[in-house]
Amino acid sequence: QDMVVVDEVFGENQDSELEDMYVIDEISKKAPPTFRDLNPNSHNQLESNQVGRGQESDMHVVDEDDFYHSFQQNSLTGLLQDTELQTQGPKNDLLIYLRNLTNYLEVTIKKVLAQRKGMKFWVSLKVSYVHPAKPDQDPKIFYLHTGQLLLINEFQLSDTLKEILSKILQRNAHFIKEKSGLVLDKVHSTRFRVAEYFPFAGRSYSELPRFLANKKAIVNINNFDNRCFGYALLSALVPQNSDAHRYQYYERYFQQYKLANLSYPITPNKIPRIEDDLHIGINVFSFYDDEGRARHPIYVTQKTFPTIVDLLYWAEHYAWIKSFSRFMADINKNDHKLFWCRRCLC
Repeated sequence: QDMVVVDEVFGENQDSELEDMYVIDEISKKAPPTFRDLNPNSHNQLESNQVGRGQESDMHVVDEDDFYHSFQQNSLTGLLQDTELQTQGPKNDLLIYLRNLTNYLEVTIKKVLAQRKGMKFWVSLKVSYVHPAKPDQDPKIFYLHTGQLLLINEFQLSDTLKEILSKILQRNAHFIKEKSGLVLDKVHSTRFRVAEYFPFAGRSYSELPRFLANKKAIVNINNFDNRCFGYALLSALVPQNSDAHRYQYYERYFQQYKLANLSYPITPNKIPRIEDDLHIGINVFSFYDDEGRARHPIYVTQKTFPTIVDLLYWAEHYAWIKSFSRFMADINKNDHKLFWCRRCLC
């Protein structure tokens, strides 16, 4: 029953991802209230905590006269936080609602990132639509959700908040287009769920999937220690014309390029600070299938250093993407070199 609720609200089943995680209110650090069963068809929820005008709260309230939240902490196995925001104030203008909501989310997300290496989270709005020409018809309830979002550092927070706003607005526009004639009636509530993110750390050599190896676009160093991140960077900074996969070529450069004193293994959440120390921009990509076809960005730099290095990260191992055009070439049949957006892979 719990997962049916999750599917309905967030459009995806998170059971496999969340089963090894634990429930804890890391944000407020308050003793959990007494459980009560609100609905036989829903999971247990904790007693509501009301946050309104004039009440002290850790929440960021925007335009106190028009917009504030009450919230209740839900219990769902595998989540750090599962919060339902009952909103007072303007609820029939989706853009205004989202702009105020993102201010609250910004404060809450910063609290999580201050204590965690990273976070996975989902945002879902419960909304209703009506047909102006059919006033006697009951409003139709639907959910506008972001899907799973991953954030590993505060540098990406601004872009992530814009992504939340964009995804919700796009889903609303798509729904209205598909259900011609309906208009937004109001936003009823928002669900904000946070799960802990467990980044792996770079380790010794890992073989590439054949699909990616055949592209001849990746230099994969055959190292035997946990410094694969350093080897991957050096293969880009001091490229070799032959046998580029041999780690012996790069060992003498660790001190010169300030890589010797890094605390290995390197997890992706450490990269923003390393960029500043080395004055090198770093992009990190990975894949979530066995063949290496389902590529996606993990971290895209916002730095403007002259040198930018693309790395592939899989099975706790890093390698240098020597040719990003060949790395992505199968998606587009054009034989010429193409320039790709690292963030959306277009």
